[in-house]
Amino acid sequence: MFSYFFGNVNKGNNNEELVKKIVQELEDKKIEREIALKEAFMLRERAYNLAEMRESLFWTVPSGLIVSLFSIYSTFRSKNALHLTPLGPVIGYLGYQIHSAFGKKNEYILRNAALILANDSDIAMKLNPVTLEEVRERMYENKIN
Repeated sequence: MFSYFFGNVNKGNNNEELVKKIVQELEDKKIEREIALKEAFMLRERAYNLAEMRESLFWTVPSGLIVSLFSIYSTFRSKNALHLTPLGPVIGYLGYQIHSAFGKKNEYILRNAALILANDSDIAMKLNPVTLEEVRERMYENKIN
C-alpha cells in the first residue's frame, strides 16, 4: 500500500549502490593518478640529481687532480712521503663521484635491495609501486584504529 504512495523502495537502493560504485571508481582513478604523478616526480628528481652530479664533476675532477699534483710535487721536493696522504681520500672521492655520475650505481643499489628483500621477508620496504589494494588496506586499517 505504501509503495503506491511512495514508489518503489528498492529503486532508491539501487541508485545508492550505483552512486557508491561510481564514487569508488572515481576515487580509484584519483589514487592511480596520484601514484603516477608521484612516480613521475620521483623520476624527474632522480634525473635532476644525476645531471647536477655530472655538472659538479666539472669542478671536482680538476680540483682533485690539482691537489694530487701538488701533493706529488711536495713529496718530491721535501722527500717526505707523508705529503702523499691526501691522495687516498682524493682518489676515493673522485672515483665515487665518477661512478655515481656515469656508472651503474643505481642499478647496483636496486639489485642489492632486491637480494635483501628476497632474503629477509620482514622488511616493510617494497620496490614495487603502491597498488590500489594496498591503499584500500591502509585506509581500512586507519578506519579501525
